Amino acid sequence: IDLQQDTQAVGRSGSFLFHSDSVARGLGFCPERLCIREIPRPSGGKANPRVTGTSIPPQQHDLVVNAMNGRNGRRYQRRKAPSLPCRQGLRLYKSAAQGHADKLERLLRRLGYEERDGIYRHASRQLIFVGDFIDRGAEIRRTLQLVRAMVDAGTARAVIGNHEFNALLYHTKGPDGQWLRSHDEKNTFQHQATLDQIALSEPDEWKGWLDWMLQLPLWLDLGSCRVVHAAWDDAAVQACGTRDTLAEITLAKAKRRQTPEGSAVNWLLKGPEYWLSNGIVFVDKEGFKRKTVRAKWWIPIRPGMTHAEAAMPGGELRGDGCVPNGVSFRGYAEEEPPLFFGHYWLDPKGVKNPLAPNIACLDYSAGCGGPLVAYRFDGEAILKPDKFVAAE
Repeated sequence: IDLQQDTQAVGRSGSFLFHSDSVARGLGFCPERLCIREIPRPSGGKANPRVTGTSIPPQQHDLVVNAMNGRNGRRYQRRKAPSLPCRQGLRLYKSAAQGHADKLERLLRRLGYEERDGIYRHASRQLIFVGDFIDRGAEIRRTLQLVRAMVDAGTARAVIGNHEFNALLYHTKGPDGQWLRSHDEKNTFQHQATLDQIALSEPDEWKGWLDWMLQLPLWLDLGSCRVVHAAWDDAAVQACGTRDTLAEITLAKAKRRQTPEGSAVNWLLKGPEYWLSNGIVFVDKEGFKRKTVRAKWWIPIRPGMTHAEAAMPGGELRGDGCVPNGVSFRGYAEEEPPLFFGHYWLDPKGVKNPLAPNIACLDYSAGCGGPLVAYRFDGEAILKPDKFVAAE
C-alpha cells in the first residue's frame, strides 16, 4: 500500500515501523526465544519498543504491492537437509540488483518512486508490501535490502508472509530440541534458494534478517483498508489481541495450530484450506500432491458447491466432487473495508481485476514469469480495475 510519506501507523493495528538499529541492539525480543540452535522454555523478555508517529489520515492510503517471493519453476530434487549454524551477530551486505529485485525497481519507478541515498522514495506516497520476500528467487538478498531500506526510512511498510514464517520455524528449535519446521526433503527444497544464497554462507547476516522478520506485523488495519498476507478473519485478529508480531506471540505457540494463537497465525499467513474427499488429489504448481485445497474464503462456501466454485486455482485437481459436509466459510462482507492480500498464484496472463468489490489479490505469479502487481489506493470503498499497476 502506498501511504503519505510523513506518516507512521499507531495503535493495535499491527502497523508499526521497526528500525534496524533497534533490531541490531537486540531490543524488542527475548534472545532465548531467537536462538537458531535451541529455544529453552519461554522465560519472558523485554517489552516490544514501538517507533510511532503521526496517525494516518484515513483517505491517504493508496498502494499495495505484491510480494517478491521468486518462484522459478524448479522441480523437486532430493537434497540432504543442511546443518545450520547458530546465530551470532548482524551484518548486512549489498549486491547487484538482478532478477526479481529488478522487477521491483521497475515497478517502483512506474509508480513515481525515485532512488535517493540508496532508498526509493516518493514525495507524497508510501508503499505496503504484502510479504513473501524469500525462497527460490535469484536475488533474495537484494530484494530484502530494498524492502527493509524503505521500511526503515518510512517510505514503505511490510507485513510478514508465510515464507518468512516458515523460515523462522525452519531455523528455530523448540523446548523439546526439535526444529519447529521439519528439515525434511519438501521443506528444505522450498527453502533451498535462501539457504544457498544467505543462510548457509552468511549465517550472521541471516540472523539479522530472521530478527527483522520476527518484528514484521501480521496484519494492518488502517481504517479505510486492511492488509494481510493470505486471509482476513476478525476472530483471528482478536485471538492475537495486541500481540501483532511473531516476536510477541512466540514461534512455539504460532507453530501449534491447536492453540488460539497458532490457529490465528496460520489463517492470516497461509489462509484456510479444506479436505478433499472421494480420492480427489490436488497437485500444486511444484508437483506436490495434496489432500487439501486452498479455499476462496472471501465468498460464502457451503457443502455441495463444486471445487471450481470454492477452491483457488494454482494447480490441478484430479477427480470430481464437491465441497464435503462440514466445510463452511461465511465470506468477507461487502460492507467491510477494502482488503488487499497476496499468497494466491493468480494467472499471470489474466486481467487484473478485484476479486470482489472490496477484495484485491496482488499475486500474479511474479516469480513464474508473471508481472509484479500493485494497486494504487486512494480511499475508495469500491476497488477499480484501472487502479492496478504492473511491471514485467
